[in-house]
Amino acid sequence: EILAVAGIDIICLGPNDLSGSMGKLGQIDDPEVVAAIDLVSEKVRATDHILGTSTFYSEETFARWMERGVRWINLNVDFANLFRASSEVLAAARSGV
Repeated sequence: EILAVAGIDIICLGPNDLSGSMGKLGQIDDPEVVAAIDLVSEKVRATDHILGTSTFYSEETFARWMERGVRWINLNVDFANLFRASSEVLAAARSGV
């Protein structure tokens, strides 16, 4: 249905969000989640829409998303930034700063 909406040109597929919606939060490698990602990717590729995602970086992950036809990947995800910043604050607190 979303692909038929006029004016929507880009589909951003968030694997962590999708896994959470499926009751499998954080289980982005779960076979059902992977199948859903692949299905959405196929449907987007069959249109003129641009497929993008936001995910962690590894060579394997990058290659898998390229095979799915993504045209952009955000490798700087929000919760990773939050974790990194929180870790820095905790380290500073532990050092007495």
